[in-house]
Amino acid sequence: MSYTVTYDEECDCILVSVAGEFNLPLLEKIATDVEKIEKKHGCKRIINNLLEAKLADGALEVYKMPEKAKQMGVDYTYKRALVVGDRFLDFYFLETVFVNQGHLVKMFATFDEAKEWLAQN
Repeated sequence: MSYTVTYDEECDCILVSVAGEFNLPLLEKIATDVEKIEKKHGCKRIINNLLEAKLADGALEVYKMPEKAKQMGVDYTYKRALVVGDRFLDFYFLETVFVNQGHLVKMFATFDEAKEWLAQN
């Protein structure tokens, strides 16, 4: 598994890209990096590039992700777009769990759709 977390000045958002398994330990690393960028740029909009990611097996691990993100400082005040291409079914549970726990998260097929949604108030 690999990931990158960068600030995109053009869209004024944090870009998180994940390749491989997206699991709880990786979420902790990503959340730490996101917090650093948020403190530097004051940005709470995130595009998660999950086109090359696979969601961790096990519903319990996925269910713990929103609370872990919140503990790490990435809470309901962030607006997060998940770019998943045509794999909506693969990430439906993840989106639902985050939304049900009060996070503002939505899936998109393309980066353009995600950027448009993030730009809305």
